[in-house]
Amino acid sequence: MKIKLSIFTLLLAAGSAYAQAPACDCAAEFKYIRQKVETNYSGFNDKVKQYGRKSYDSLVSSLQKLAPEAVRPTYCLFLVKQYIDFFHDGHLILDRPADNSRHAMPEIVRARAARKEVEPVPLSNQTITRLKTSTGPEGIFWNEEGTVRMAVTESKNKFRDYVAQVMLSYDNKWRKGDILMELKYDTINYVFNGYEYTDMGLLKNISLVTNSNSFGKWIRESAGGKPGSGQQPVLPPATYVKKLSDKTYYLRLASFEQDQLDAIDSVMKANNTAIAAHPNLIIDVRGNGGGSDAAFAAVSPLLYTDSIRITGADVWATEDNIVSWKELLNAGLPDDTKAALQKVIDTMSANKGKMVAITRDAWKKVTASNPAPKKVVVLMDGGCASTTEEFLLQAKQSKKTTLMGTPSAGIADYANVRVAKFKSLPFVVGYPTSRNRRIDKGQGVDNAGVKPAVVIRDSDDWIGYAQSYLEK
Repeated sequence: MKIKLSIFTLLLAAGSAYAQAPACDCAAEFKYIRQKVETNYSGFNDKVKQYGRKSYDSLVSSLQKLAPEAVRPTYCLFLVKQYIDFFHDGHLILDRPADNSRHAMPEIVRARAARKEVEPVPLSNQTITRLKTSTGPEGIFWNEEGTVRMAVTESKNKFRDYVAQVMLSYDNKWRKGDILMELKYDTINYVFNGYEYTDMGLLKNISLVTNSNSFGKWIRESAGGKPGSGQQPVLPPATYVKKLSDKTYYLRLASFEQDQLDAIDSVMKANNTAIAAHPNLIIDVRGNGGGSDAAFAAVSPLLYTDSIRITGADVWATEDNIVSWKELLNAGLPDDTKAALQKVIDTMSANKGKMVAITRDAWKKVTASNPAPKKVVVLMDGGCASTTEEFLLQAKQSKKTTLMGTPSAGIADYANVRVAKFKSLPFVVGYPTSRNRRIDKGQGVDNAGVKPAVVIRDSDDWIGYAQSYLEK
């Protein structure tokens, strides 16, 4: 495997980030986080075997040599980001620690505080005048929604070539002068690679292609980029139903997060009879990034015709994982869930250093609704991840259900994420502690995704396509 390791990529914000932040001991931070991942991450052995021990050791050695130079917190964050990216696991993430105290800052205040961690780059009136007529990588651009105006300027140092910063924003999380991206130009592949800052001061890998009219998806102002209405679009609720015809009902499930449980239950209770009385049902889970398995319990009876096969999972019983799982006992769970969790924790404590079963492989008897739709289509795409992929894997076992769309994200084999705090920096690494046994059967979905039975092109009317398929 070719590891994309570059000092330029690792430290491309060296000249701007955390200008006011104290120096950090990144060598100690990196060693600490690496040991946490190696000791507790349930996918570590699989991933190192898949991508190569030599590649892993080479990456770690390079990062360890760079760590003493990363004297600013953002440099260190870049370095750790490069490390966790090796594993290609969407559940292995960098984040800021949750603040659930009654003195917690509102999200917008936290967002603005995060933006101050990156030092702005001066933008003179003379430079702005020049950017207005530029046709190269430099220029003034608007995002597709017309809510952010951005200036891209050449700002070369050892670690970067270009900087993108906010000139105007209708989103109050962003302010004039906030840095959006820091990029290095790849002269071999003719793309701009680097990091985009999120509104919470975290990092997202980006790779952009530019031309005379655009910079990635950003539209050059002189080529038609312009402000929108300044109003946020009115979005439909995450969960709702709609009658499409006398034959077909439509159910939208945009999220399986905990805060949607009541909404899904209430929508299903109010509409279950009407849905079940129609011969066809479209369930749209596009963009659903997951949440709780309990969220789709009320929907399952509409899907299945018989028992379904459930593949179990194991948890890595390490000291840290045992402690973090014990913390879940104080999370306000129902008594029966707490009792089941306590049994797993007791088994982990008695089998330290081993993989311990959370759930067994089993056949699950599903009681189908009567009456129920005779045919079901589930619309899916690359935004479907984690718990939603478990939903898809179960749904595809039904003889009357057809998956349509594009492959899912492929982030489901390693789950039950817990966190490790940095030694002193205000960040955490979230890492999976469990491993699904389908991996051992050659049925893993990580990085491959769940495949639809019918592929739909992006340009098609997906709901219309599914309805025509069901009603033909």
